[in-house]
Amino acid sequence: MRQKAINLDQAKMKALFPALATDANTASYTARVDVFVRDMGVLVDEQAITLSQKNWRLNGLLPGPLVVNPGDVLLCQILGDDAPAIDRLPTGVALAVVQQGDQGFEWLRSKCPRNGFAILDDDELLDAESWDPAGPVWRLIDFLTQGLTGLVDDVLDGADNATIPRLGLRSIERTGTTREAVEKLSRVRAAIGLGGETLIDALLERKRDAGEFESYEWVAALNATAPVDFRAYNRQTTLGIEVKTTKGSHMKKFAISSAELREAQSAPYEIWRVSTFNVQAEELRGSVRRTDPRSLVDRTLQWLDTSPEGVGVTSVEFAPAALEWSEAEEAACPLSRVPSDNWSREMDLEAS
Repeated sequence: MRQKAINLDQAKMKALFPALATDANTASYTARVDVFVRDMGVLVDEQAITLSQKNWRLNGLLPGPLVVNPGDVLLCQILGDDAPAIDRLPTGVALAVVQQGDQGFEWLRSKCPRNGFAILDDDELLDAESWDPAGPVWRLIDFLTQGLTGLVDDVLDGADNATIPRLGLRSIERTGTTREAVEKLSRVRAAIGLGGETLIDALLERKRDAGEFESYEWVAALNATAPVDFRAYNRQTTLGIEVKTTKGSHMKKFAISSAELREAQSAPYEIWRVSTFNVQAEELRGSVRRTDPRSLVDRTLQWLDTSPEGVGVTSVEFAPAALEWSEAEEAACPLSRVPSDNWSREMDLEAS
């Protein structure tokens, strides 16, 4: 059949959005609609959606002549605004049309009552298959959580990245948006940075005791926006140290701010890269490599200075392969050294 409209169960919609229970016969909402179908790009529409007495009708949603066969599954995520749950209204609809032959079709069919509407648990969906990135189900999931991986891809390893769609879908379920997931990932990024700085604090203490430096200070502990994280002192020189930490490999790109670039241009400065950062048996551990970035700094600042008038660039990404690094030095320190009572919880991607 050539389906031209989709009806969603009114009672289920009111359960998801209690605010729809008021003015149920007249309220109309403008919502964006995204549809993912086998062998087709994303289909986007924006339309007024009305909750009628009998159903919530998405009139003319599917583009003709899209053929939807009896038994096909419509995997649907309703998006909401940022209001408290009791007042939240729908703002968007994202749909995957899953047909015979598509990955997950039989599993999804088993979850639906005959010609019925079922609410599917996000974790159950994510765990059901190793989803094909090209299939309609994963394209829907990726669309809903797009941008989240990019927030922390440089500081996480591959295993952690697999958790991010789960965070995004949970955030949508609880709040109607991915805002909660963004806030969580921002806290994870900050915790990884603090863990790396703590490891370098212990390493600098060891180097000071061995005579490599006379003294040092943890600048970022007092001023988180300073262009260096540490300063190490000898009689004749002061070395600025910027720490870049990742749970992944040394070769992951890292961001460096324009303020850090200008500091590196004007004074002795090194980047200390902490890679494979992890916690084992109540210890922080990681591999540390050092580099003087000035060979790249001057050219980067020249490039930034040619930006059009009125355009500012606050940071750029450096690929580690573009710099000369020292040999790796293994570092470790007690977890108790981290100056935060909540650090372990902030590091836990699964913690709410």
